[in-house]
Amino acid sequence: AMDHANEKIIVSDGNKASKTTNQPRVILEEEEYTSTLSHIVTRDYFPSLPSLRRDAAILEARSRGDVAGAVAVRRMARRDEMEREREWKEEMEEEAMVAERALVPHHMGVNDDAIIQVRKRPRPLKHESVTGFHARVTSEDN
Repeated sequence: AMDHANEKIIVSDGNKASKTTNQPRVILEEEEYTSTLSHIVTRDYFPSLPSLRRDAAILEARSRGDVAGAVAVRRMARRDEMEREREWKEEMEEEAMVAERALVPHHMGVNDDAIIQVRKRPRPLKHESVTGFHARVTSEDN
């Protein structure tokens, strides 16, 4: 297996030239890697997937005549939705707490009064974007 833990990572914001960093990547167990990546992809690209899964499970239970099962699916879906809302609030609070305002130097080609957010510590992996996740971690099988 290839060792990607210390490979160079290309970072690009889309507007500026890319830069290379030697940031070491954390190696996660395969299950944690795929679970976290699935969470991020569902959140960012398929946000209706949890409700579609809930609806399918309710219809399946009803088709079997399992009213109690349908109610249990609804309750579980409500708990899951409350958890997603809690995570979203936690993410927003985290962003507000750890970010500090800083002026962007003019030599970077940005207006003198432009503002950027600087993190004092990394955000939790499940709060990352797909790009940020891949920049920080790899799986044990890669």
